[in-house]
Amino acid sequence: MLKNATKSAVFLLRLVDGHSPVLGKFYYSCALVDKHLRVLQEGGQVPYIAQLRSIFAKRWKRWHRPVHTLAYALDPCYQGHDLTRTEKKDCLEVIKKLSPANWAATKLEFDRWRGSSSASLFPEEVWKAADSNHGYLWWESFGDDFEHLQPLATKLLSKAISASACEFNWSDVGQVVTKKTQRLKDDTIEKIVNVRAMHKLEKAVKAKVPRKNLPKLDDVLDEFVNEVMEKIGTSGDDVGNAEGNMDESSDDDEQYELLNEDTEEEDCQMDVNSGLLQSFTF
Repeated sequence: MLKNATKSAVFLLRLVDGHSPVLGKFYYSCALVDKHLRVLQEGGQVPYIAQLRSIFAKRWKRWHRPVHTLAYALDPCYQGHDLTRTEKKDCLEVIKKLSPANWAATKLEFDRWRGSSSASLFPEEVWKAADSNHGYLWWESFGDDFEHLQPLATKLLSKAISASACEFNWSDVGQVVTKKTQRLKDDTIEKIVNVRAMHKLEKAVKAKVPRKNLPKLDDVLDEFVNEVMEKIGTSGDDVGNAEGNMDESSDDDEQYELLNEDTEEEDCQMDVNSGLLQSFTF
């Protein structure tokens, strides 16, 4: 059971560790991972599950940003999900930052996007296209009715969530700055590096994630949750407000004292003899 408890977390790590534009999937996937751990904790049959969920909640509290919420809200796969007041507040905060000149018009379009029924916005075959195309490609193809929201959604959902792309940029700087180019201005070098980075990113996205075979991330994680609920004989509860659930779960973090500020920089290394994890990073 302990091995099964880490399934969802490992799946999440594999999801975000790459160049694929999955920013819109991250928020809801985290909510499903939390539900998976919460159901296991309620079952009381898995050792160290409370500590594992505490680690996950701490990572969520530290790294979660409102931009994750807006990306989730703009992903066409989740258009029918209701947003809580906190989630709407997060979305408005990011809209103001990304569209400072016309945020009011963008917010109106966002409310229409979230408030309308899926059938009234697009026919069924258009929504099915969201399962076989990245979110930004879907918005490019079908978002023409949202003058201000379309470019924002396209920009946001086209971003990779992994920091590895930024690290590759630093490597590119070393390749661009040579004896022949060291006299170039910083602005020129930055443009060259950005062009190389975007070219690499485009190749990686096309090569590693076929457009017609996108993984249904919520379906995969839902299978983990349903499998657990069948084994321990509980009905669980809805995912609901991801922020509220995970913030609530982190209220009792201090009682475990697994993660001190001095040890968090060591990738949360735990006692190897416990058999839980040698290292858990998120």
